[in-house]
Amino acid sequence: MPEFMSLKRLQPYFVVTTKEVLTRVGLSLVPFNKKFFENYNNKPDLYGPFWILTTLVAALFIAGNVSRFITWPSKEVPFSYSFKTVPVAASVIYGVGVGLPLLIKLILNLYGMGNPETRAITTVQ
Repeated sequence: MPEFMSLKRLQPYFVVTTKEVLTRVGLSLVPFNKKFFENYNNKPDLYGPFWILTTLVAALFIAGNVSRFITWPSKEVPFSYSFKTVPVAASVIYGVGVGLPLLIKLILNLYGMGNPETRAITTVQ
């Protein structure tokens, strides 16, 4: 496998403890909390963004099937779940959640306005 496709580069971003996750969840409940950004900048992880996007995909799947169930026209024909919405929901949610930030970063770097050293804490201050 080519080096750029290796997941070893991302491995350090998935090494977190339960205590760190609970601390971050607690700190994230207050909008624009500087302690959250300080905590997150010390040791960033990718669990939060991954699970937020995955939860949105699951919520879209559930909501779509509940909507279909409520509007199901016939009581004689049994209702069946439709899994066709999962790939569409995953494509849209992950496309927006991952693709859009990458596209914005690419555009900023192409036009010379992107600073790779920018941290989230400087954005809030």
